[in-house]
Amino acid sequence: EAVRGAEFIDEMPPSSSGTDLEGERRGKVNFARKQRQLKRIGDRGERLVVALEEARLIQAGKPKLADDIKHVSQEDDYAGYDILSFDEDGTKRHIEVKATTGKNLARGFYISSNEVEKAAELPNYHLYIVFSAMSKQPRILRITQPSFDGKDFLLKPVTYHATLSTAKAL
Repeated sequence: EAVRGAEFIDEMPPSSSGTDLEGERRGKVNFARKQRQLKRIGDRGERLVVALEEARLIQAGKPKLADDIKHVSQEDDYAGYDILSFDEDGTKRHIEVKATTGKNLARGFYISSNEVEKAAELPNYHLYIVFSAMSKQPRILRITQPSFDGKDFLLKPVTYHATLSTAKAL
């Protein structure tokens, strides 16, 4: 499948400057369709990363570690990462996968507060960004211990969770 054409890259692909696609949009959004598309892209990116991690460990002579890789997001939506893999020495590698059909991060990506917290808490946390995820030649950028405090990425609040204030209780 796409694993044959997939490759790891060492640098973030350049983005078009000034592209903010969340800016001035207007009109109706088919949210159900959009969610299905995003899930399809995300699932593809995760499957690709699992396959590449297995291949990496097998090539390193660690087939047992390759067998122990877990696709965590298929069983747990609250882990804060998608895949549990391993370094060649057996150290756990917590991998969050972000997949896009784009060739760069001009559109950015969504990340949950739980994922941001786990990135800061968990040792050996990795962010794998899969570019051109639906193509025959996806490219994957690996970022070890990503920082979401402005060093590696800037966060913009786009959704809030509101609860009723006890002072305003009916």
